Parts: sequence; structure tokens; C-alpha cells
Amino acid sequence: MIRIPIGNYFELLLNATVERCSGLTRTCAAGVDSSVEAVKDFLLAPPPVVTLVVFGALIYVATKRRTLTFGAVAGMLLIQGLNLWEPTVETMALVLFCTAAAVVIGVPAGILLAFHPLMKKVTMPLLDVMQTMPAYVYLVPAIAFFSIGNTAGVFATVVFALPPMIRMTVFGLENTPDELLECSDAFGASSWRRLVDLQLPLARPSLLSGLNQTVMLALSMVVIASLVGAKGVGCTVWEAICNGEKGIAFEGGVAIVILAVILDRTLQRLGTASAKGEQK
Repeated sequence: MIRIPIGNYFELLLNATVERCSGLTRTCAAGVDSSVEAVKDFLLAPPPVVTLVVFGALIYVATKRRTLTFGAVAGMLLIQGLNLWEPTVETMALVLFCTAAAVVIGVPAGILLAFHPLMKKVTMPLLDVMQTMPAYVYLVPAIAFFSIGNTAGVFATVVFALPPMIRMTVFGLENTPDELLECSDAFGASSWRRLVDLQLPLARPSLLSGLNQTVMLALSMVVIASLVGAKGVGCTVWEAICNGEKGIAFEGGVAIVILAVILDRTLQRLGTASAKGEQK
């Protein structure tokens, strides 16, 4: 049977792109590394006790749930007791940076697709491919473009976590009630004002749902991204696995789970409160 060398063509294309974009990728790598380090240093600057109090206060203000706040603080105390506070904060910095990048890229892309049906028909299958592609595959272009380091992990994580943000933005905008759109047209609202004052506020629950999915996918890439040099708890888990230290690997997994549950419950609560507010 004749073999179709798709992989060879992909490799040639990737190598040619890397050669032409080497200057840009070096600049991006330096910027990303410094940005992630700045976020990490900011989170690690205060003593852990102060950070715990601030995080707990922010969670309570955002959710108004004492049980969730108490559980989040207890979970963070457990992480500190496992001596994994610094790696967990590094992971948090990585997740925050990747989530912010996914939002900055995904929301405008979703708005663009919502207003251009032809572009949406072309792009949605690509998003399907991005979501079904094994996560390890994203490490190939990440290493080719950015070598080993935080930037490669950020690149792979952003690409992996981006599709839900785009999809939920499109979903939220397209589900604006027709009656409200007709009213905005009747009052002479421009497309920009209708988007800013009507569609985006109504799409807030969908946007928060997309944000929640993006954060969860970013966290799921923590250990995988450590294979290309990303720091944090994932690096601790990977090193423990390589050294056969099963207990340390388990503790790292517990820290990741605690972080994921805190972020997931907080964002879910925000989404629920937003949906109730829209219904009122």
C-alpha cells in the first residue's frame, strides 16, 4: 500500500517556519519568560500567611460562600504543609498567564467568528481538531519554536486551552434574544454599541463558562508542559516519577487537584451568580 508522507510535509513546513520566524520567537520567548517570572515573583513576594488571607478574602468577596472560602484556605494550608507552596505558586502564575493569553486571543476571535458566518464554518472544524488532538502533539511545535523552557510550556498550554474560549464566546453572542436585537436596531444602536452594551453583557455566563473550561484545560497541561521545561508542581511530579518517588508524585498530584477544585468552584459560583443576575 502506498504511504502518504503527511508527517514529512509537516516537518518541512515546520522547519521552514522556524527558520523564518527565529528572531520573532526569540523575542516572544524573552517576553513570556520575564512576564511569567514577574507574576510568580509578585505572588511569592508576601509571606504565605498574607497570601492565604488575601486569596481567602478575594474568594469570599467573589462568591459570598463561607464554606467555599474555608475549604479553599484549608486546601492552601495543606499545600503549604506538603512543602509545595512555591511550586504551586509557580503553577498558578503559569495558569494565570496562559488563561489571560487565551482570553485576549479567544474573545476577539469569537466575536469575529460570530459576525462572519463563512469564517466560522472554516474555523470551527479547526477548533474540533485542536480539541481532539492529543496534548503531547502540541509539544512538537512548542520545542521547535521556543526550545526548552517556560515559553514552550506556555505556547502548548495556550493552544490546547484556547478552543473553549472561542466556542463559548461565539455561543454567547449568537444566543442573544432576537427581540432585544430588534429593539436595539429600532433605537438606532450601532453594531459596536449593540455588541458592547447588549450582546457581551448577556453573554457573560457563557464567557465565564468558557473561562472555567480554559482554566481547567490549562491545569490539565501542567504535568505535560513540564516535559518541555515549564516550572511548577508539574515539574515536581515529573521529577518524582523519573526518580521513582511515588509519594512525592502523589503529593504533587494532590496539590494540583486542590488548585483545580478551588479555581473550578470559584468560577462556577461566579457563573451561577451571573446567570441569576441576568434572569432578574
